[in-house]
Amino acid sequence: MISSFDNPKIRYVQKLKDKNFRDKEKKFFIEGCHLAEEAIKCGAVIDYILYSDDPDDELKNEIIEKNI
Repeated sequence: MISSFDNPKIRYVQKLKDKNFRDKEKKFFIEGCHLAEEAIKCGAVIDYILYSDDPDDELKNEIIEKNI
């Protein structure tokens, strides 16, 4: 469980907001279950899936339900 915004994974994902960093790393981030499904169908390599531990988080529940 990640509990701090100082976590290296969170900081890395935040850096991906910058186009130059995305280009340099050859990485990007997506948000939402539908886009995650499409990325998987297209053969994208997924490094991380980040989601909330909130039991009412609909996105997390959808990801778990669809076994993404």
